[in-house]
Amino acid sequence: MEHRRILIGGKFLPGENADSLYAVMEQLGADTMFMGHSHVSFMLTKGGRRIINPGSVGQPRNGCPGAAYAIAGGDGITFRQVEYDIDGAAEAIRRAGLPDYLWRRLYKAYNGPKEVLN
Repeated sequence: MEHRRILIGGKFLPGENADSLYAVMEQLGADTMFMGHSHVSFMLTKGGRRIINPGSVGQPRNGCPGAAYAIAGGDGITFRQVEYDIDGAAEAIRRAGLPDYLWRRLYKAYNGPKEVLN
């Protein structure tokens, strides 16, 4: 199989049915799909295909308030989470006049119900 990637901006969470995503990957001959918008790091595999979300640098929702990202290289994916200046980011959000829940969630790395996040 030729090694190709698909970059998409859809929201998908582990636990949701990934069969339709795997079907699209098969149709396009892709082995890896990168997802976003869930703010949760994960990798799912099926039949030699991978669905990957690297996480979130600014608003992780995995319970850990660091900057989450992934490094893709060769055939491997490395997930990492590092500390960053959360206080500075929160202050910038407050100064911009954005809603309070946006800076508060930086500290909590909120992973609760979707309706609270939107």
